[in-house]
Amino acid sequence: MESRPEPMRMITKTPTEREARILLRKPNLIRKCVLATFAGVLLFVCASCEDSPPKRSFSTLDLLMDVSAMPSGWQEDVRRRLEEGDDYFTTDDSAWVAFIAEGENTFLATQQSVYRYPSSSKARSIYEDSVLLEHVGNLPAEWTYQSLIADESDIDCYDYEGRVEYPICTWTARYEEYVVIVRSWLITDRISLCDLERIAEAVDLKMADYLDINVQK
Repeated sequence: MESRPEPMRMITKTPTEREARILLRKPNLIRKCVLATFAGVLLFVCASCEDSPPKRSFSTLDLLMDVSAMPSGWQEDVRRRLEEGDDYFTTDDSAWVAFIAEGENTFLATQQSVYRYPSSSKARSIYEDSVLLEHVGNLPAEWTYQSLIADESDIDCYDYEGRVEYPICTWTARYEEYVVIVRSWLITDRISLCDLERIAEAVDLKMADYLDINVQK
């Protein structure tokens, strides 16, 4: 007579006290891990949303100043979009305008560039780590204008240690995801530091208007 194999018996083992505590803690550990992961993802998404710039109905071309910001006797020479490679700061949305005084060389133009970056933090990084490094001159003692609209701004003038006839001044500012650079040679009897202060104020007011920034910031 054939012998039948005995059915498999379940081997049970009474967990030790330590093992029992671990088993009891596992659901809590899993729950904590899930909550921590969810919180991390939520923080990342919120941070990304917060830093994402709003949709704009205008381009950097619209943010360029016009000849009314210049002293009398100046005219617009060129206004265009900047293309990739035009300068170190150029982005997908960048624009440039230049003005020249009547009878003066175009080399002595007053220029404004506006760059839009993917986020405010990117613009801040570019401004603080790169744009400000180009300020190699000194803060003019006569400069009095302080922007209450820009998140950051700076001014310097450089005379190339007396190797050029006129000093060149650079005023820069950051407004949210935008960086603005204004450069001007201080041509005697054509444009003064006071004129440049008025230009900076005109840029401020235009940026405030387009970005809906409170002027009393």
